[in-house]
Amino acid sequence: MKIKKKLLIVGCGNMGTAHLTSFLKAKSKYDITVIDKISIINKLRNRFSHNFLKFQDKLPKNLIFDLVIIATGSKERFLISNKIISNNSVRIVLLEKFIFQNKNDYLKFDALLKLKKTKCYVNCWGSSLSRLLKFPKMINKKTVVNIIINKGDYLTNLIHILNLVFEGTDFKKIDNHKLSIDKVFKSKVKNYQEVLGKLSFNTMDKNVYYNILSKPIQNIFEVKIKNKKQSIIYLNNKLKLIKKHNNKIEKFNFPLSSLFTEKIYKNINNKKYPYKFIDYKYGKYLSLLILNLISKSSTKILSIR
Repeated sequence: MKIKKKLLIVGCGNMGTAHLTSFLKAKSKYDITVIDKISIINKLRNRFSHNFLKFQDKLPKNLIFDLVIIATGSKERFLISNKIISNNSVRIVLLEKFIFQNKNDYLKFDALLKLKKTKCYVNCWGSSLSRLLKFPKMINKKTVVNIIINKGDYLTNLIHILNLVFEGTDFKKIDNHKLSIDKVFKSKVKNYQEVLGKLSFNTMDKNVYYNILSKPIQNIFEVKIKNKKQSIIYLNNKLKLIKKHNNKIEKFNFPLSSLFTEKIYKNINNKKYPYKFIDYKYGKYLSLLILNLISKSSTKILSIR
């Protein structure tokens, strides 16, 4: 009989539940432990009942896990990740974005991963969308890319959009990052902030220019690409991805975590599989880029969810 893989999910709000749903569809392949507050656990017990699924409100010690998913808020993510990896044997850890709020936490986490020999990935969908859309082929010389993120989701989705953008243009060739923040306001998630702002940058050879701004729109995000041809990409509120390019319209289903987390994990070493998590090193670069841009643009300390 094949040994089941041991899975731990910490934090079972919307994203944690989406990850859990993905693994429940695989049924007997995993032994799953979910950790959250008692009030959340009681609701989850009423919703999910499987003999390979258990709930608890305390972090584990001295156990072995094949995969740990940290789906908490970013404020508490470092502390919880640190405790779990330090006190258990963890083969792979998957972090939600935004990774950590404090720059020093990244250095500490680097050392911990090395010490415990734990592989780390980040659930960021830009690379997956790039493969789906064949985004790099849409970026040529003398290109201007204007991206709008719907108001209220700018900071939380900026890491995804940068991930997408840097699949089309190598981030090592980018210059002149400039973030301007016009307004700071409360996020729809308690204790986090959002902004109205604009991030601009270009390639060092000044052939490609990017503008990423926030304002109220009907879609989650919109991408307009102008070169010899004009192309449009947008993700609507029904999570349908639309691409208009070369007089052709293509529609894609967004790779929801509730459908794909388990599949991506199962194919984590399969380079041909179209969807993937990004590795921690890349996720760290994107996170620190955003933190550094904010620190230069705002006198306020902003918490990104």
